[in-house]
Amino acid sequence: MITFAISKLGFGHLTRQFALCEAIRSLDDSINFQFIISDNQYSFFKNYFAENIILTDTSFFSPCITLSKADTVDIDSSIYSFQMAIDFDTQIRNDSEWGRVLENTDLLINDIEFFHNSIARKMNIPTVNISNFTWSDLLKPYANSRLTRDIMNYERMVDFNIKLPLATACESYDDDFEELGLLARKVDTNKLNKLKRSINTTTARILITSININSSYQINELISILTLDYLVMVPEKLFLNLNLAKENDNLHIIPSEYLEFQNYIQIADLVIGKAGYGVVSECLSSGTPLLYWIVKDIVESTPLSNGIIQSQMGEKLKLSMFEVIDQILLLIRGKYHSTEIKNKVIAKRILEFL
Repeated sequence: MITFAISKLGFGHLTRQFALCEAIRSLDDSINFQFIISDNQYSFFKNYFAENIILTDTSFFSPCITLSKADTVDIDSSIYSFQMAIDFDTQIRNDSEWGRVLENTDLLINDIEFFHNSIARKMNIPTVNISNFTWSDLLKPYANSRLTRDIMNYERMVDFNIKLPLATACESYDDDFEELGLLARKVDTNKLNKLKRSINTTTARILITSININSSYQINELISILTLDYLVMVPEKLFLNLNLAKENDNLHIIPSEYLEFQNYIQIADLVIGKAGYGVVSECLSSGTPLLYWIVKDIVESTPLSNGIIQSQMGEKLKLSMFEVIDQILLLIRGKYHSTEIKNKVIAKRILEFL
């Protein structure tokens, strides 16, 4: 059995491992899988797990960055979370849980997570880390050196590191890693064709994925302006939160049960949202330009923004309303060069450790 231990910070960590899981299945359909995720991740993607008979377990403590608001990291709470993880009593409580969960594991795949690496090593379970950042990278500007050093020591207890594109320094890798390419969900051709038929329009399609706003204007005003000339696609949850007018012909509501956003990203002429890795990678693979909200006080934003801008894939959105509209008009003109997905290449390399 392959066990995935996945960061609970957002959904992009989970969706890229779905992509890896499917690639592994295409090479060997006899392998069983277990996903260790948060309750929130499970509730959002429970239909996927039900269909694929994937086990989950969320009963133990796992440190994570804390968001005080949608666009701001709570530094003090985040540091406390990781200090708790290194605490001796917390380790004792978690060791028995991890030992139970990993009991039948033949290969462990970490997406950012590290806290259980010492247990996996004691159990002689080969461990592969797949990451575009490390926790020690994110905490280094804010936490004391001893805490980041302790976390780095845990992060180093793996057999193999895969560094994904648009990554931070990943200092704990110590140059012991491989860069095998982009890991992202692939477009479903049948579903894509259905979407194109159902959203048949001669105007440009703009997909708004989230409202992590770090500016003075209101998202409602932006959508109102955009729908005068373009078709705007928004998730149902976002639609309900914003209390938008349902009778707007240029507003397409994405049903809450639709989870494969890569298909919407593919048909979009522009994506607006938070620069989470899931959205970033799927924009890169489709060649769709991305205009994104800034997240305050998180080091990941800097290398992500640099990478996207260098690839002409997005712009920082900390502008006036008129500047935002100007940026949209510039970006909406066409697709950019797409980045090839390397899911199967990564899967083949990982299977060498089984």
